[in-house]
Amino acid sequence: MALARSVLFLAALSFFVVPVPASAQIFIASVADPSFAVGPLTIRATVTPSLGPVDVEVRWSLDVDTGKSRGTEQDIFLLWPGEVSSPLGDSKGDKTLEKYVETRGFSVVGSGRLPLYVQNIYGEGVEAAPKSAGEAPYVTFVQDSSALGLSPPGTWIRIPWTPQMPNVTFMTSLRMRVSGAIKPGQTRWFETLFTGERLL
Repeated sequence: MALARSVLFLAALSFFVVPVPASAQIFIASVADPSFAVGPLTIRATVTPSLGPVDVEVRWSLDVDTGKSRGTEQDIFLLWPGEVSSPLGDSKGDKTLEKYVETRGFSVVGSGRLPLYVQNIYGEGVEAAPKSAGEAPYVTFVQDSSALGLSPPGTWIRIPWTPQMPNVTFMTSLRMRVSGAIKPGQTRWFETLFTGERLL
């Protein structure tokens, strides 16, 4: 009887903890079958009371196969599910990146460059501070389909290789400003009446 109650409890618990669908970023190597994987990966966001565009930092390191750190150099691409802008302000985009997107049937709606940093996670003092590692060009695009209409925007980012990427003592970070990250939460009218509008 106790076993049956435990099974019922776990079944009920699993009903509440099933993850809901969500948009996700995707890292893509420029060379097939790379000898590394992305991880660990963390995403930090700074939300201000103005509820405007959100400053986002994507931090990661590479898990490189043992003995294969050489010859792994290549650009890494990040597909971000939304529109981004650069904390650096207006900057010249990458025409090659724009052409790559346009030849696949998408329309470019924005482009620029995002700041790229590396950080020694075991450093102390000044050595522990993030250091500039260049810039990552990006292009924001949409697709206008006669059948489906205008798609939500997406952003294709080319992250240039740095010497620190295969080093396990370093993390790489990409900083961007994301529009549309804060959206009204789905609430019933009587919940809004007592708790006010909720944002996600």
